Amino acid sequence: MDEIGLFPLGIVLLPTERVPLHVFEPRYKELVGECLEQDREFGLVYADDDGIREVGTLARITEVLERFDDGRLNIVVEGGNRFRVETVTRGRSFLTAAVSPVHDAGARPDPETAARAAGSFRALAAVAGVETEEIDESSPELSFELAAQVELPAEAKQQLL
Repeated sequence: MDEIGLFPLGIVLLPTERVPLHVFEPRYKELVGECLEQDREFGLVYADDDGIREVGTLARITEVLERFDDGRLNIVVEGGNRFRVETVTRGRSFLTAAVSPVHDAGARPDPETAARAAGSFRALAAVAGVETEEIDESSPELSFELAAQVELPAEAKQQLL
């Protein structure tokens, strides 16, 4: 088990998904600063009035868009592997946890199923008149890559995660 810093937010980050974040709280400025300095990931977990969820996504900072004089940051993160919170730990200004990786059970879909899913997604996007990113039908993360291109409610994304 690894111990990582957690960033609880009202959003869900899917593997392969990229999202912008505005970091302004001192404890999260500290967490993000350490991750930038040490080229480390942090855990993004969905949090609401019911608390934090036990499954989250490792987030890697891919771009620093802006640094403000007061230490605030605008960054872009990309979702990596999923993890399960085993134990919340203490001792830092930000939340930390001992986590374990989440692995998918079962086989990958066959190429025909993946091609059908990608084709259906492209057709839906065409009907909706929206631009989509290139789809790699052989990707082991195809379901996440497709879902990351659609605006879904946080609870639905958490279920997928």
